[in-house]
Amino acid sequence: MELVSTQCCGLKEYTGLADDPAISLETMCRYRYDMDYKSAFILFTDPVINGRGIALKNLIVKLKVGIVVETEAVENHNTGKMLVAYIFTPNDTKLRKWLNALPEPDFKVGDKIVALDNDHYSITRNGWTGAVTEVMDRVNMRVTGEGGIFDCEVAMAYFRKSETAP
Repeated sequence: MELVSTQCCGLKEYTGLADDPAISLETMCRYRYDMDYKSAFILFTDPVINGRGIALKNLIVKLKVGIVVETEAVENHNTGKMLVAYIFTPNDTKLRKWLNALPEPDFKVGDKIVALDNDHYSITRNGWTGAVTEVMDRVNMRVTGEGGIFDCEVAMAYFRKSETAP
């Protein structure tokens, strides 16, 4: 999951939606506020079959943290899948209030963690576990777990502390 620049400074694209829309929204917020990666509009797309885009749109509408415009589903000629694009206009006051009500990520060396999404740089899956081996700064940490050592973004919503991780 990542918020990336486009050719227009007023539009960012959010890529790699999580299965859980709250994780997607939190990650988007942490890019937006913790890393000062703001824009007037945020674009996200999703194949209809995944259901992640509509779930994120529905959460945004339910929380009343902005407006989301949705296109009709059209075939992506690169994949053959039906694709929907969404443009999100955040209400920063309401979005910050929602974000501030969430617990802050607070990881320390030795913390046991569990991954909450399926797509974090293709290294994790729901339930992937590991331990923090280095905290580099407020945003980055090094995690050792199943499959090796990975540098991960602490400020993103990928991980939660776990009692059961190794």
